[in-house]
Amino acid sequence: MLSEPIEQPIEIKSFFGFLNYSGSPFFYEGSRLNEIPSYSHIFRIAKEKCGLIGVYALDRNLDGKSTEKSIVPLIYVCEAKSEKQAIEIHRLVWNQNTVPFLLVVTPKFFSLYPGFRFDTSIQGRDKDQCLLKATKSAGEVLERFSDFSSDSIKAGSIWQNWNKEITPDTRVDQSLLRNLGELGKWLRENGLSRQVAHSLIGKYVYFRYLRDREILSDRYFQMFSNQGYCLRVRNLTPSGRRLPPRWARQFSESRVKTCSRIGLFE
Repeated sequence: MLSEPIEQPIEIKSFFGFLNYSGSPFFYEGSRLNEIPSYSHIFRIAKEKCGLIGVYALDRNLDGKSTEKSIVPLIYVCEAKSEKQAIEIHRLVWNQNTVPFLLVVTPKFFSLYPGFRFDTSIQGRDKDQCLLKATKSAGEVLERFSDFSSDSIKAGSIWQNWNKEITPDTRVDQSLLRNLGELGKWLRENGLSRQVAHSLIGKYVYFRYLRDREILSDRYFQMFSNQGYCLRVRNLTPSGRRLPPRWARQFSESRVKTCSRIGLFE
């Protein structure tokens, strides 16, 4: 009795072929990732930190004359060494706030993630939040990822079937604003005026910005505090006076816990 032939797992190039990305003017990979100056820096960071392989983009110009401003990234295709790394790539892509969809290739699976949504809660951040997952089987890929092929994107299937996954209120910028609002409320409820609370938040956001871009180092922050990224509270009132002793003591005891709970420094 003859056994059925074992289907060989498809590789990345074959995956691109099934989706009709290969040779498409809307799929940017390799040196073409530098063709859009307004996104080249973002793509370079994604390539370094997220294993970015290619980007499928839309062109808002209907006359076929693409310009830098008419290109809108739609799908990232990234490569991960494990399922755990795929989860981290999902978080980083959400944090980049550039594409609504993310396709991740791991040694065993092809997975689809929402680029504009990521659960940052303690219960959710380590979970696989993928929308679709397929083994490296041609039949399974064609069946499950058909809406993400070049032809389906042009026909509008991706919008008809996946529009609900593009949720502006879960984008990282909106999440940040909600977190900052919650933090501001907590600060005011614990003795700070609105003006001082905003000053405090502004300082931390600015320092975090400088740290993320490696303008400041961990060593710099250690000069001020032995609590990681949180600096000591000093001279934050408009008049330059120290904060009230009650607040200073309370903040000293709970600042790291608060920052972690709010998600400002994660």
